[in-house]
Amino acid sequence: MGTIDNFVRYIEANPPQRTNQFRMSITRNSQRAFYCESVTVPGRSLATMERRQFGTQREFPYERLYSGDLEISLIISETGGERKYFEDWMNEIIDDDHKIADSRQAWLGSAEIELHSPWDRNAPTPFSKLKFVEVFPKAIGTINLSMTADDEYAVLPISLSFRSYTYEGEDGQAFGL
Repeated sequence: MGTIDNFVRYIEANPPQRTNQFRMSITRNSQRAFYCESVTVPGRSLATMERRQFGTQREFPYERLYSGDLEISLIISETGGERKYFEDWMNEIIDDDHKIADSRQAWLGSAEIELHSPWDRNAPTPFSKLKFVEVFPKAIGTINLSMTADDEYAVLPISLSFRSYTYEGEDGQAFGL
């Protein structure tokens, strides 16, 4: 029975992270928080190549890879300001005459996902954060509207491209990803 007691003590000391306890924000000229139905954080891997340096071949890592874009599903307000925010941002990147903005830095932003503990709702700060750099909207998805849907809200899927992200733990220590 020692293993069950150890497991219980471990869970009490290290509660599991809940998937619905997060806050998403994007910063360009100013920070803006969004109400999200869901956020999909891409996976991470290392690209490797096989090399022989005496003896058997071995794999050597040479590049960080991410499994995709940062995918968010925004809950749209009645005014639809969320869609306008991303439409305007995309129009700044490539204008109506199909001209790309002169400065890449002018249209890049950053994104942050704060992970909060449901066990300590009074905590003023999150216990960890994911910070994405060189972010820009890559795609605005479709919005499904239906006359037969009762008491449902509209959701706007957005794909955000990013260069890299860092993970900050509870103690503020950053881990580069």
